[in-house]
Amino acid sequence: MSATSTWRDRLRGLVFDNFWLKLFSLVVSLGFYAFIHGAESVQRTVEVDVVRLPPPADRQLLTELPTRVAVILRGPRTQIEALRRDDLGAVQIDLRSGRGSRIELDPSSLRMPTGVVLDQMYPAFVEARWDDVVQKDVQILVARSGDPAPGLMVKGAVLVEPSHLSVRGPRSILNVMQLVRTAPFEMSGLPLGVHQQELALDRPPSLDNGQSSVKYGIDTVLATVEIGRALAEREVPRLKVQVVGVVHASVQPATVTLKLRGTADDLKAIDPELIVVRVEPKAAGLDTSKPGNAYLDVLAELPKVTVEVVPSKVYVQW
Repeated sequence: MSATSTWRDRLRGLVFDNFWLKLFSLVVSLGFYAFIHGAESVQRTVEVDVVRLPPPADRQLLTELPTRVAVILRGPRTQIEALRRDDLGAVQIDLRSGRGSRIELDPSSLRMPTGVVLDQMYPAFVEARWDDVVQKDVQILVARSGDPAPGLMVKGAVLVEPSHLSVRGPRSILNVMQLVRTAPFEMSGLPLGVHQQELALDRPPSLDNGQSSVKYGIDTVLATVEIGRALAEREVPRLKVQVVGVVHASVQPATVTLKLRGTADDLKAIDPELIVVRVEPKAAGLDTSKPGNAYLDVLAELPKVTVEVVPSKVYVQW
């Protein structure tokens, strides 16, 4: 018999002699190993979500709250390793009192498997700052962007409806909040006439932690603008001042200058020869039946333009 056959027979004997007994012993050994190591106590850190029980409507939390916290769990290895974050649920933060400078996080809402305990949680509390929630009305301000078509201009202010807005939020923010701006009213190339645009309000102020703290009663406003012809200026000098209702009277100075403002077409149509500049002693309540004198306002009216008289008063003697 060869040496190779001898070793083969011995190897076969080691494997197959008392085969079922050997297999049983192996299974028992593996089971015992799994039992010993599965029951071994280990630790694991898991991040879980945080849910909030909201504060009263008249209180605002100014502090940033965590959205997740870390919990350190201890228990049998098999349970700890099989544990998933969603299995645990969430930790609660109870804000319903609206008070307190220190808020404890409540881990009792976690669904802890049997045999698993919570060793530690971080953070276990948060420092809190609170403010009263108040309400007030503030003015709405419309910004403008661009210019109308050439030769045109915006007449007057931009009208907005509503003109004021009710806002609600922390007292500390509303105390310094005087107005709310809108998106710009786009005027580029607007033609002659009245134009309206619906404008969104700028986003309300936020807290330092990024939370939206101020609520608006509306989201948009209706803005109206009138586009008219661009105004120009013209001076008409040395116009003689006439005294109405008095035959013999002297005026010092005897002439004045008119500063006119209106559209280019309206100013061009004015004939200086037809302008009447006057003072009216009797209309001012003065007795002109006997000699007298007074400083009187100089009067001049022209259609479609505004008139400024320089000087605005003259000395009249009769």
